Amino acid sequence: MKEYICGNEEIKIRKLQDTDEELTMLGKWRDDERVSKFYGGRDKDNSLEGLKKKYLPRIHGEENIQCCIIVYEGEDSGYIQFFPLKKEAYKEHKLENYKNAYGIDIFIAGHMGHSKGLGSKALKMLYTYLFEEKNADVVEICPRTVNERAVAAYKKAGFTPHSKLEKGEFFEGEWFEETVMIITK
Repeated sequence: MKEYICGNEEIKIRKLQDTDEELTMLGKWRDDERVSKFYGGRDKDNSLEGLKKKYLPRIHGEENIQCCIIVYEGEDSGYIQFFPLKKEAYKEHKLENYKNAYGIDIFIAGHMGHSKGLGSKALKMLYTYLFEEKNADVVEICPRTVNERAVAAYKKAGFTPHSKLEKGEFFEGEWFEETVMIITK
């Protein structure tokens, strides 16, 4: 049974399920060049077994990352996840003035296109949920600084650049700087 955490008539966010069908769908999205060149990487194992290894501990609560599917007009259309930041990240991300910080990651499925505002709408919906239901006082998203399209999209969703992480993400064998972008309650 699909468990929705928030939504409206147009967009809903639901928990990723522990089914081969769900994980296979996620793997196809992650294999799509329009997604993999920005999220996950083209060098990742998106086989069903590889996805089970990565996502089942999250689905079953063994890792503190909530994996979700974005549903747009009734169709599974993207992936979004959220997690409370670990205490050591507060200093590194320059968030020492906050008490309950959450991080978000997102991608829109390649076949959905990227000009409908779906990502911005889903981000707004999720950070509102985190502020209201999880009592977050700040929410961050950390795109690679070179991904100017993502930085612009996150600004559109209300996030502002806050700090930089010189070695923020190890992606396809190389370290990339990330821009820590935040929105506060």
